[in-house]
Parts: sequence; structure tokens; C-alpha cells
Amino acid sequence: MQDKLKLKHAFHSELFIADLRFLEQIFEKVENNTYNFIFIDSLNKLHIETESLRVLCKRYQGSAFITVSQSTKDGKLRGSQEIVHDCDVAIEVTQGIALTTKNRFLQTPREIKIFQK
Repeated sequence: MQDKLKLKHAFHSELFIADLRFLEQIFEKVENNTYNFIFIDSLNKLHIETESLRVLCKRYQGSAFITVSQSTKDGKLRGSQEIVHDCDVAIEVTQGIALTTKNRFLQTPREIKIFQK
């Protein structure tokens, strides 16, 4: 993630990056009502399942969560598909193309080209 931020010159004085490895560290290190957005890359690496994500969202109600979930070789999400049902927007990224697969606010699919030079 840091490499992408450097490549796109996306660092900002109000962008904070933490190298947290466990769900418990989020509760310990991230103060409530501090951030508008909390990015988690990835739910799988932090072993965050649906119920834990619900607890996070309830605890940090003032924050929007942007999460990354890994997929299997056949393109399905690793772990529970229930996370997709709970989210507002689901985006699948393949070879630099982001495609909305679920969007409660706009029609799907919508395609966005990302990571272009």
C-alpha cells in the first residue's frame, strides 16, 4: 500500500498508516471518533470475519470502513460471503480495473481504471 501511495504521490498530512497485525491492535491503537475512514488491508490477514467486522463498525460508528478481502483462484471471496451482503459497495479489482459488483447508491456494474501510469 505504501508503494502505491508513493507512486501516486498520495501522501497527505492527515493520512495515517499503521502496521497492525491483529484485530485487538485496532481496538488498542485506533482511538474512537478520530478518523473519517479506516482502511483494512486485508480482512483475511487480520483474521476478521463478519461478526468481528460488525463489532468494529459498531465501535467506530463515526468512521466508514474500506476493507480489502482476498479472493481464491476461482475469483470467490476467501471466507464468508456474508461480508458482501453487509457492505454498501463491493468492488472487484482485476489487472488494474475496478468493477462494482454491488452498489446500494448507484447501478452496477461501473468500471474504473486504476493504477495507470
